[in-house]
Amino acid sequence: SSAKQNRKVYGLDMNLKEIELARKSGAYYKVKMGDALDMPFKDNFFSTVFTNSVLEHTYSLHLSLKEITRVLKPGGKLYVTIPSDRFTKELFFTKLFTKLNLLFLAAFYEAFFLWLFKVNPKNLLAIKDWKKEFKRAGLKIGEYKYYNVHYTYMSVK
Repeated sequence: SSAKQNRKVYGLDMNLKEIELARKSGAYYKVKMGDALDMPFKDNFFSTVFTNSVLEHTYSLHLSLKEITRVLKPGGKLYVTIPSDRFTKELFFTKLFTKLNLLFLAAFYEAFFLWLFKVNPKNLLAIKDWKKEFKRAGLKIGEYKYYNVHYTYMSVK
C-alpha cells in the first residue's frame, strides 16, 4: 500500500561505527547520533518506537522512558525487547558454577558479564516492575511475552 511505502524508518545510536553500518545497510531513511536520554527528534514525532536491547544499558531508565514518551505521538506504540530479570541466572557459566556449588564464581561471572556488556543491573526487571516503570512514564503494557529464557518482548501504548 502507499501508506506502507511512505513510512520512514529512523535509526539512533551513540556509536559512530554502528551508525555507519546502519547507514550502509540501506534499511533506514535516516540514522542519527544520540542517546535515549536526549533524542534529536521533535515532540510527537513517531507513531512507533522500537528498542531492541537498549533500555538495559541506560543509567536512567525513567528519564529514557520519559524521552521515548516525548517523541511518541499520542496513541503511538512502543515495542521493546529487553533482558528479563532472570537474564544473568540463565547464562551457561552462571548455571555451571552454581551446579558445581561455586557460588562465588557464579556471582563473579554475572557481575563480569554485566560489566563487559555495559548492562545496568537495575534495569533487569520483572514484569510487575516494568509495569510500574512504564506507568510512571505515562505508558502502559499492552502485551508481553518471554521469547526465550533471557529476553522479554513488550508492546506498550
